[in-house]
This record gives sequence, structure tokens and C-alpha cells, in this order.
Amino acid sequence: MSKGVFLFLFFSFRILGQEFIDLKGQLFEKGTKKELKDVPLYLLPLKIKSITDSKGHFSFLKIAKGNCRLIINEAGFKKWEEEGFCQESKNEIKLYLEKIFYGSFETLIRGKAEKRDDQTHSLTQEEFISRPGSFGGDPVRAAQNLPGVGQVGSSAQIIVQGASPEDTGYLINGHRVPLVFHFGGLSSVIIPNAVERVDLLPSGYGPEYSKAMGGIVALNTKRPETDRWHGLAFVDLLNAGVMTEGPVDQQSSFLIAGRYSYVGQVLKQVAKKNDNFELTAAPTYSDLTSLYQRKLNEKNIFKTTFIASRDELELILNKAANNDRDLRGNFYSKTEFFRIIPQIVTQIDSKSKMDHSLAVGKDILLVDINGRYLDIDAYTFSHRSEFFREWMANYKSYFGFDNKWDYSAVKVNLPNNFTEGGVGNPFSVGEERKFINKGSSTELGIYLRQEIKTSIDSKWTYLPNFRYDYFSLNKSSGIAPRF
Repeated sequence: MSKGVFLFLFFSFRILGQEFIDLKGQLFEKGTKKELKDVPLYLLPLKIKSITDSKGHFSFLKIAKGNCRLIINEAGFKKWEEEGFCQESKNEIKLYLEKIFYGSFETLIRGKAEKRDDQTHSLTQEEFISRPGSFGGDPVRAAQNLPGVGQVGSSAQIIVQGASPEDTGYLINGHRVPLVFHFGGLSSVIIPNAVERVDLLPSGYGPEYSKAMGGIVALNTKRPETDRWHGLAFVDLLNAGVMTEGPVDQQSSFLIAGRYSYVGQVLKQVAKKNDNFELTAAPTYSDLTSLYQRKLNEKNIFKTTFIASRDELELILNKAANNDRDLRGNFYSKTEFFRIIPQIVTQIDSKSKMDHSLAVGKDILLVDINGRYLDIDAYTFSHRSEFFREWMANYKSYFGFDNKWDYSAVKVNLPNNFTEGGVGNPFSVGEERKFINKGSSTELGIYLRQEIKTSIDSKWTYLPNFRYDYFSLNKSSGIAPRF
């Protein structure tokens, strides 16, 4: 027998006698149990590599049984090494990588965020939660620390580039809301963990928005987590809250969060039992957020958002202040609103997209001073649609509608402060004057945004844009070219 034939038979019998095994498992982050994707795993000295998928799964198939070492050396995590990993087949291996640092303030390195206007300031959830001056991660508080933004004392009003606070517009998922802060600026009306991004659009923004001379503060809600169910709860001196989110099925996910402030309830009980409390402010607020997102098919994604907010402030006067009969009784105010915002995004092809959304809701304002009141109920319906097309690498266009319809009822009961002789009547005993006023209004908007570059590598971008608005309240309209 020749030497070559002998070697062939020797190795053939050795291979036939070799036992092979399969190794399958899942990789998690230790402590949080977050599934880790795109993490490489190595078997040495076999020099075999596997990479985890979107759910953290990995597999090594048909591995020769014997002695090997598993190594995982992922940035930000402690190195994992385990000897004797190839002794037997395993189908449900669970490995947990420990992060090197779990602190709140981490260094984030990311690419430039995609935004339409260079002057737009955007803060992601990771940024505003850890940002100094955000009062525990509040997104709007964090935006107030951006350049060009101010605040009126301790109130919830926001000043953008020196404009009047009333000239700032507030948006949630592109639709207007009466406010984004609870009274006194204590916190925004959405729990921070449900917000994906907050945008500050100073004056000179694009044609997508209107009716705000100072600027716009826009909150964008997140997509609920799809890997597993998450939850949080908190209690502090001001309020308590709870949130949970997770997958409903393979195509959809859901989030619900609620928060309630109980300071006012405590102060009211103290005032009732203590006559020394001549003046007691009893503020309370609450909010509820619900998000649902579903992938309808490969081209369509449906999302609906429900936002509700309520603020109440009560001043309890147990005694007439300084024996002044004009200042007695109770003062009560309430500001409340809700919005239901369904949205569908259609990816027509790689260069075209449609975005449609509606917002249906109600705004309530009530001020009651010992039976004298201002009561406003406003029903609102708004609609936004936008078509995006990338015609070529250096030319993009956006065409859209921005419409709003309102129906409101105003009820007033105020005293007549002056008599014919010009002598003022006390507010508490003046003659009552009541009236009810009902009305509706329409605001229509249409816009075209174009982004043009002379070449792909050009540092200059030209934006020949325009917007048309119509207001039924004063029957006015106008075209606003924006270049």
C-alpha cells in the first residue's frame, strides 16, 4: 500500500469517527435582559464566528466535539471567556454580558441627525433625559436650555428669540395643542419615556408650519418597544406615575403611561383642619398617554396616539384676606385637553413617501371666582398630509396640507363693576352679567418645499418654498414665499 493511500484512509476513518454538535442560544445584557443584536461571538482555536440577529440569537452548527473556548469581546461590555464550550450539543444557551458602566451620564457618539432645517435644534430621548437642567429628564425643560429660548419667571410659558410667549406654537406629532407644560412649568404633559424627540424650530422655519411668529416646540412620541414588555413606576414629593410598553404580536406594540400630582389634595385637607391657613393654593395635575403602532404590510405603518392632560388650581380663603370683603370665597381654575392622533405612513418606493394624520380633540378652560366664571369648550379637528419625492440626488420636494377646524362655546358670568355714578362695586356683590357665544373657525394651509443643490457635493442648498393660508375668522388669506 502506498503512503498516499494510507494517509487518505487514516484521515477518512478519523473524520467518520468524529462527533459533531450544534450550539444555539441567545445573548442578553446583564441586569436589563435587553437582547443584544449584531454582536460577534468566536470559537477558538476553531476560528469560527457567529453574529447575533435582531433578537440576540446565535448558532454554531456542525462543530467538531472537543475542547474549545468561547470569546465575546464587545465594546462597552466586559470581555466574556468560557473554556470547554464544545463538549455537547446545546439548544437553549443564555448568555449575559455585563456593561462596563451603567451610569446615567454616558458619552453618546452618533452621526448627524437628519433634519430639514439646519437651525432646528433636536434632542433625542437619550440626550434630554441626561441633559443638565432638564429637571429629571423632562424634554421641554431640556429644550428651554437651548440657545435663544427663555422662560417667563416660574410659569409654563416659553419665549423663543425674544418673541411674546403667545407667539410660540406647541405641537404633538405635528398637531397643535394648547400647551405642552403643566401649570407652573413643573413638567411637560407627556411622560418623558414616551417621547422620542423634541424639536425646537426658531423663527424662519420651513413652510410646513405657520401661525407662530416666535417659534415652535414640537414633541414626537416614540415607537413602543417590540423586544419584550418593559415597565416603570415612580413616586416623589410632587407626583406618582406608571408606564408599561411591549409587543402585542409580531406586527404591533403598545404603550400606556399615567401620572398624577397629589400636592393639592394634601394641602386641601390641611386647610380644612387648620383655621390658621388664611390662603391655601391647592394645585393638582394629571396626564395620560397611550401609543399603538402596527406594521400593516411592507409599505404601510399605522400609529395612533392618545394624549390627555388636566390641570386644576384652587385657592381656598378660609377668612377674608385683610378683612377685605372683595377677597373672600374660593377661586378655581381648570385647563384640560385631549387629542386622538391616528397616522399612517406609506413608503411608495425607495424615493417616495406619503404621510397622513388626523387629530380629534377638545380643549376646556374654566375660571370660577365664587360663582363668577369664564367657561370655554372648544372642539378641534386637524388634518395633515404630505407627499415626499426625491426626484434626483440633488432635488427633493415636499407637498402638503395643514388644515384645522374649531367649534367653540364661551359662557361668561361676570359682575358689573361700576354703577352710573362711577362708584365701583365689590367684585363679590356686583350685578351679574351673563352671555353665551358659539362659533366656528376654519384654517386652511397648503405648502410646497423644495431642496435644490447645484451638485451632489455642493455646500449650498437652495430652498424656494411657499405657503398659502386662509383664516375664516377674519376672512383673510395670504401667500408667504419663503426662500
